[in-house]
Amino acid sequence: MPKSSKKTHAERLNWTIQQLPLQGARTLVPSLIKRYGVSRRQAYRYVSEAQVCQSPVPVPQSKRVFTVKLPDDLISAIRRHARARETSLSDLVAEALRIFLDHGDRGGKKAR
Repeated sequence: MPKSSKKTHAERLNWTIQQLPLQGARTLVPSLIKRYGVSRRQAYRYVSEAQVCQSPVPVPQSKRVFTVKLPDDLISAIRRHARARETSLSDLVAEALRIFLDHGDRGGKKAR
């Protein structure tokens, strides 16, 4: 069975957190198996994780591929920086673009 996405994991974990006080851990495992088609082992993992969570976890936004052409040296620098920060290229570039959009370009104009 393929690994679930971060979004799917967060949604399932939040459902488990919500149901835990209503069903209890013992009845929640079969509910997870039936609702999501996960293995017994994975259902136990969701329950264990939900038991230590204080509140629902944020659900990441869906992502799509967005292709751009960049110079080779810039790509190399981005990859090195992502490895050094132990993050993905996508997360690093998204963060950089958010900062740019929040602070505008070097000419002093705020980006829209």
